[in-house]
Amino acid sequence: MRNLCAQLVVLLSLILAFCVGSSLGQDANNTTELQAPELMETTELLSNATPATEVLGKRVSGTYQDVTQTSDVESVFSRNPSLNVNITDANTAENWLEITNQGIAATDLSGWSILSGGDVTFVFPAYELAGGESVKVREGAGVGAEGEIYTNSTNPLWSGNVVTLIDPSGAVAGQYDISVPKPAPVVVKDPYEGRIQY
Repeated sequence: MRNLCAQLVVLLSLILAFCVGSSLGQDANNTTELQAPELMETTELLSNATPATEVLGKRVSGTYQDVTQTSDVESVFSRNPSLNVNITDANTAENWLEITNQGIAATDLSGWSILSGGDVTFVFPAYELAGGESVKVREGAGVGAEGEIYTNSTNPLWSGNVVTLIDPSGAVAGQYDISVPKPAPVVVKDPYEGRIQY
């Protein structure tokens, strides 16, 4: 069996060598006359030898530029901030909406608005939402803390089931249906919990 495998390997090697050799010979544009390397004395190291033939192919010498210091993160990762900012949660008992920046770059929420039941219920003041961060918009008067803004209005945040987030250009950035219950969080149990692991 071992002998048969060795014979198959030799046969496949010969077929591969023949296919590669014939495809190189057929391409008239890429053929280069190769010269036989000069015989070297046995004392000369191969690493010090210089070949007598040219390397086939083209050497492309180029320089590369480090763009990590010069790139504009906001233009690269956040070409359209409306695609990154969305309503991600709501709490009808405590009357708040959560707006999350799912992008990498910070987004200025100045002029963004919340629309519900056909009416604008809140317009964001100057507020920069960092990438990956969230802000809770709370209904009513209050002093906001980090990650929290109050509407400072008696108007409700929503007057219908669907709340819409609008960017300053008037485009819909996202919608959230308050009537749809949130799915229960998925709990993944470690199958090796309590077992000794090596």
